[in-house]
Amino acid sequence: MSKLSILNISWNSLNGSIPPSVASLNNLINMNLQGNNLSGSIPENIGSMTSLMELQLGENQLSGDIPSMPTTLQIALNLSSNLFEGHIPVTLARLAGLEILDLSNNKFSGEIPTFLTQLGALTQLILSNNQLSGEIPKFSCWVFVNTSGNEGLTNSTTPSMSPEPKKKGKSIDTTALSTVLAVVAAFVAGGGITITAISLLGYKLVKKKKLITL
Repeated sequence: MSKLSILNISWNSLNGSIPPSVASLNNLINMNLQGNNLSGSIPENIGSMTSLMELQLGENQLSGDIPSMPTTLQIALNLSSNLFEGHIPVTLARLAGLEILDLSNNKFSGEIPTFLTQLGALTQLILSNNQLSGEIPKFSCWVFVNTSGNEGLTNSTTPSMSPEPKKKGKSIDTTALSTVLAVVAAFVAGGGITITAISLLGYKLVKKKKLITL
């Protein structure tokens, strides 16, 4: 079936390994094999599938090294809920157009590689329930990142608690403010001035002393 563009045999009871012959489907755009009992490793020649835009391999029993994926992957690469372990492979850095990367529910360890922050098209990164450690890199604001279930991770984006430097011309003149309050209190006690006049007097004194205004 050399002209096939979509192959969806997900959520069956298929077992055994993924045959390398699938790489001969040069026109395949979407391959969905998730939810089976597939085992073994991903075929090394999968990178030759130059039309592939989405690859769904989640919910299987795949293991071993993750080979170089087709650089045409754009919609999603789903390797979740398998038996992959070790460091997240640097070969994923080649997937510049990928939007969704799901590596959750495996046994990946080590740090989250910073090259993932440079995948410009990425909108979702799901790394939950692995064995990752170290600091979480800072991703762009439009990227949804799920790192739950990794006890060794720490968030490096916690805002600093150090006080902000004072800005010139923005400090409140407390002496002048005390004077305004004292004058206003005196007039109120005497009962000889209206609230409007008090407000006007306070405004003029504050303005004269160049107090900060909102």
